[in-house]
Amino acid sequence: MLRAIFASIIALMMLLVVGNSNITLANEKPKVQKRITTLKPVDSQNSSGIAKTFVKTGKKLIQRFQVIATDLEPNTEYRLVVDSMDIDTKQSDSNGVIEFSYSSQTNKSELDEIQPLPKQINFVKTIKNISVYQENNIVLTGSFPSSIDDEIQPNFVVPDVTVETGKTVRVNVNVTDPQGQPLTLTIKCDRGNFVSIMGLTLVVSPQASDVGQSVCTVTATNSSNLFSSASFIIFVTATNRAPMIATIPDQRVRVADTLRVTVRASDPDGDALRFSVPTAPLSLVNVGNDVNGAILTFSPRSIDQGGRVTVRAIDSGGLISESSFNLTIDRTVIINSVVREKNLLFVVGQGFGSSGVRVMINGQDLSNRVIGQTDSTLTIKGARKKANLKASQNTLVVSANGTSATFIFSLRDFN
Repeated sequence: MLRAIFASIIALMMLLVVGNSNITLANEKPKVQKRITTLKPVDSQNSSGIAKTFVKTGKKLIQRFQVIATDLEPNTEYRLVVDSMDIDTKQSDSNGVIEFSYSSQTNKSELDEIQPLPKQINFVKTIKNISVYQENNIVLTGSFPSSIDDEIQPNFVVPDVTVETGKTVRVNVNVTDPQGQPLTLTIKCDRGNFVSIMGLTLVVSPQASDVGQSVCTVTATNSSNLFSSASFIIFVTATNRAPMIATIPDQRVRVADTLRVTVRASDPDGDALRFSVPTAPLSLVNVGNDVNGAILTFSPRSIDQGGRVTVRAIDSGGLISESSFNLTIDRTVIINSVVREKNLLFVVGQGFGSSGVRVMINGQDLSNRVIGQTDSTLTIKGARKKANLKASQNTLVVSANGTSATFIFSLRDFN
């Protein structure tokens, strides 16, 4: 009886299995179609690994990654997840390939633009998991336990430049690569096109149209495409032109008189001018300011000599313009006293000169009897008759350098 019941149960179970194809026996492996996929992180330089491209913006460093997934369903939307964070959503191409982009950034205080960047930034040390999803179903995963560290170019500084149009200034850029890689400089300015590059040197050659202020940024890039930038200002000034000074005619002045000569000058660039007299007769000149130039003042003494005077106008840039003229000193003859001793007559005064004086006594020319002469003394030889002297008043006239003086004396005044 029991055998009959057991046989009936077995038969019923066989009917159920044959009649329902959706039921899998416990000891039968399910038949699941597996998709073969590849996750390939791509370096921007050597097409392997994860890209390490750094871009500095203000105090931010941006690190970019590219991830390529292959063997996906063509023309299907997929989603990239990095360490449980949704990063990018894109559609695969007709070959089942898709490229994702991932960026991260930092605001660390050590990235202050004034200070150099540290040689190494541990920006993203490890990416633990990278996953690609089709809708809500993960289709591939990958893990990258190795560190993603790289050296970054340190900051460098380019000083501001002031240059005159028509001139050339060379600026050496003091920047080196921590890894010893060769560097390439590029430059971009907000105006003008007057800066060229020779190696690590900037060549600044502005023209008249470049006058003003230009903000420029120079970028140093190494062979791994890591780069750093520095901004500076170029101040372009107009070409400085020399001042203009008017011609000064020759001048004359008498001893003990005062002569003032006005010097007219101007500067085509509107620069303030200063004046000097590099050459002039000794003790003759004083330079004073005037609205449109300068005033030269001469007050010659009897010992001063005339000569060539050069006046110089100098602008704020150091450019010079000169004008010269001749100064003649007319000496004034003065007789202070007359003394007679034996057969000699001594005349004391000034302005006699050193030679060529003319002496008249009572209308008679006695110049040939002058046996001694300085600018302040004369010695005349001759007895009373030969010197044409009278017992009463005598008139002495001394002439020199176009001027003369008269002196009245009496022989009774002498012992």
